[in-house]
Amino acid sequence: MENPRRYSIEGLGNWGIAEGLVFENWEERDFDVEELKNSRDKYGNQKYRELHGLDFGYTNDPTAFIALLADEKKYEIYIYDEVYKTRMKNKDIYETLKYKGFERARICGDSEDPKTIDELKDLGLYRIFGAKKGQGSVKAGIQKLQDYKIYVHPRCINTIVELSNYIWAPDKETGKPTTDPADEYNHLMDALRYATEELNSRNFSW
Repeated sequence: MENPRRYSIEGLGNWGIAEGLVFENWEERDFDVEELKNSRDKYGNQKYRELHGLDFGYTNDPTAFIALLADEKKYEIYIYDEVYKTRMKNKDIYETLKYKGFERARICGDSEDPKTIDELKDLGLYRIFGAKKGQGSVKAGIQKLQDYKIYVHPRCINTIVELSNYIWAPDKETGKPTTDPADEYNHLMDALRYATEELNSRNFSW
């Protein structure tokens, strides 16, 4: 068995909270999505930003899409929808997101695959764009998210699984957590980072 922990979780269904979690600032909570979307502050402005992230996969790694609402003043994030599936062709991605009502959404996708982003634009996801990547961007994105309280709708099962098992990679000799996240249970976590990369930024555009 190459990865007994993964087998225990995915093969046997034992996906309890793992040790050394990257994110401990989250909880599962049922909430009314439309109520949040329609919330306004005292000036009549929309309280929550609607954010979307997309991480590409195919055979072994799933394509992962995440949708959330963020309150930058209260530092709260509400994750309310997801896509998590392998072997999705670009047309499948487009049709799935269109069916879910995200055809016109502004989506931040993995910039390592610009061809896929361009093809999705041609198919009809006109507002998709590539994430900004660079040295230290993963840790910076994680640190930003750690400042927020994250609520996950019960229907987002795969997000709950990843948040429960996204850990700091253990040191090969000591077994103690390092300062680098493990390269597993991170597909929706990557999509979450992409979606929130412009939070608390003056450069954000709707």
